[in-house]
Amino acid sequence: MDFLNGDPDQPIIMGRTYREDNRPQGGLPGTKTQMSIRSKTYKGDGFNELRFEDATEKEEIFIHAQLDMNTVVLQDKKSEIERDYSIYVKRDMKTEVHRNRNTIINEEDDESIGGNKTLTISKNNNIDITGQQVVSVGKSRISDIKDNNELRVGKHIILHSDSGDITIGNAGGRIFISSMGDIRIEGKSIAFAEHPAGVLADIPKFDYMARYQLKSEKTGKPLRNVPYKISAPDGQVISGVSDAQGRTLMIQTETEGEVSLEIEIPKKTKFKKTLPVW
Repeated sequence: MDFLNGDPDQPIIMGRTYREDNRPQGGLPGTKTQMSIRSKTYKGDGFNELRFEDATEKEEIFIHAQLDMNTVVLQDKKSEIERDYSIYVKRDMKTEVHRNRNTIINEEDDESIGGNKTLTISKNNNIDITGQQVVSVGKSRISDIKDNNELRVGKHIILHSDSGDITIGNAGGRIFISSMGDIRIEGKSIAFAEHPAGVLADIPKFDYMARYQLKSEKTGKPLRNVPYKISAPDGQVISGVSDAQGRTLMIQTETEGEVSLEIEIPKKTKFKKTLPVW
C-alpha cells in the first residue's frame, strides 16, 4: 500500500501478496526463479504473458500471445543470434520486400518442397556455379525459349536416350535417331563436307525420296519393330525395323522408279502399307 502524495487519507493499493484466492501463476517452488506479467482474457480462459526465467544457465524470455501478435517498427530492426534460429509455421507464410533482399549463406543451403514451386522473374536470372550442377527430373522436362538458345562447353557434350528416339530439327529439315539404331537425315538438300582444311566431298543429289509406313489393317495402328528390307531400282538396299510410328527409313533415288518392300511379321497379322513421297 502507498499513499498519493504522501497523504494518509489517499491510500493506493500497489499490489497484493499470494494467498488462497490469489495464487502464483506457476507452482512453487518450481517457478521460484520466474517473474511474469500475465493478463486474462475477458470472459474466457485465455491469457497474454511476458515471462522472465532467471535460473542459472536457463535464462529465458517467454512471450505468449493468446491470438495475434503484431509488431510495428518505424525505422530499423536488427537481430543478432549467437547460435541457432528456428521458425515453425503450421499454415501459410508470406514475405513482402518492397526494395532489395540480400542473403548470404557461408555453408550449405537445403530446401525441400512437398508440392509445386513457381518462380516468376520479371527481368534477368544469373546463376554462377563454381563447382558441379546436377539436375534430376523424375518425369518430363520442357523448356520454352522465345528467342535464342546457346550452349557452350569446354570439353565434351553427350546427348543420350536410353530407350526413346532423338530428333533434332527445324522448319527446313531434321535429324532423326530411332531407338532401334536407325539414323535418318531429312531436308530439301543434304551436303556432306570435310574439315575446311580438307577437300569438299561430292554432294549426292536426290530428286526422289520416299518411305513406307506400316499399319494394322484391323486397327489402323502403326506396326512398330517390324523387320523390313527395301530395294530400289538403282541397287540400293535398306534394312531395318519400323519405328514407333510404323515408319521405315527414307530411301532416295536420282530417278523415278518402283521400290520393293519385304517384311517379316507374325502370322495372322494383316497390315497395309503407305508410301508417302517427300
